[in-house]
Amino acid sequence: MSPEVLVGGILFLACLAVTAELAARAWLSRFGRYYAWPPHARLHLSTDREAVPELEPLVRIEFNADGERGGPLPRDWRDTYRVLVAGGSVAECWFIDQPSTWPQVMERSLNEPANLEKLGVSRVHVGSIARSLIACEHVDRMLDRVLPRYERL
Repeated sequence: MSPEVLVGGILFLACLAVTAELAARAWLSRFGRYYAWPPHARLHLSTDREAVPELEPLVRIEFNADGERGGPLPRDWRDTYRVLVAGGSVAECWFIDQPSTWPQVMERSLNEPANLEKLGVSRVHVGSIARSLIACEHVDRMLDRVLPRYERL
């Protein structure tokens, strides 16, 4: 094989790789969806009771179809008041079992009949996209990318 053919083949492959990368980026920016957490991911952690006796022995961290830590969105969500929690580690509640996190406690409180009546809805859903160790500008950027997916919050 001559050196010209070899160099031409390498240049062709390099151009092909760059074109594929640019096409993928264009497609993702137009049609791709951004999630703070992987949809439907589940993580169950056991804590060392001797090292951290104040934590619950089992920590469930479960994400719904929207990549939010929280329960699944009801099928008929039009009459649902949606709350989206964003922020850092205090909002993320990483080593706290799902039902004990403050967003889930807030959801249970808002789903009490008197509160539902005040809100004029049949259900409240609270989901969290919070991530530890991120700065405010990163939360802002995350919201810029996530919020277009939501019809109503």
